[in-house]
Amino acid sequence: MRAPPTCLLSQRILQGAVIRSRAVCHAVAAEEVFMQGEADKVFMTIALDEARQGAANGEVPVGAVLVRDSNILVRAHNLVEQHGDPTAHAEMVVIRQAAAQGLGRWDLQEATLYVTLEPCAMCAGAILISRVGTVVYGARSTLLGADGTWMQLFPCQHDSESSAGSGEVLWPGKPHPFHPSLQVRRGVLAEESGALMKDFFRARRIENDGRSLDAASTGPADNLSATDLGMPET
Repeated sequence: MRAPPTCLLSQRILQGAVIRSRAVCHAVAAEEVFMQGEADKVFMTIALDEARQGAANGEVPVGAVLVRDSNILVRAHNLVEQHGDPTAHAEMVVIRQAAAQGLGRWDLQEATLYVTLEPCAMCAGAILISRVGTVVYGARSTLLGADGTWMQLFPCQHDSESSAGSGEVLWPGKPHPFHPSLQVRRGVLAEESGALMKDFFRARRIENDGRSLDAASTGPADNLSATDLGMPET
């Protein structure tokens, strides 16, 4: 038995409304991704400023910014040389300082950590222990990176190559028992972060070895792309 014309009309109207609703949802999601990407660039630029400040003080140029509700809680750069402390990486410094500020509980689930270089195993462990909600980083670290370049301590995601995406969390093995929901966004201003590292180590080689710029340009750092950079020996 055929449906009355009024029923068919109602079905078509409903189908049209569903299609329009989905289109609106997709548009809103795209706008949110765009806005998130722009915010990531702003805070990563601040992290890069910190990295440059560290380089001016003889530190490996890595900067970090800890953000919550679009407000900067802490910003810092590597302090290994200044403090004589091999654990004073930029990520460790901002996590410690945030905890010392007495912002409530010591966990940082609602915070986002921006760092110019893929965290090492030590910093990745601190990020997981302190329950940082989201990590956003710039260049890869092929020698020490703990997000898959040397070892995998962070979860993978379906859209992991997207700097602004936040896809399904897929851990390489058993999920972290206390922080299974960590989000990671990769490659934000990676070229700028990688170039800063390359320039720093090239200048250090020239200073330490007295080699010409042409000779130094064939060193280890130049065999790495700016977006896939580690920390070459000095």
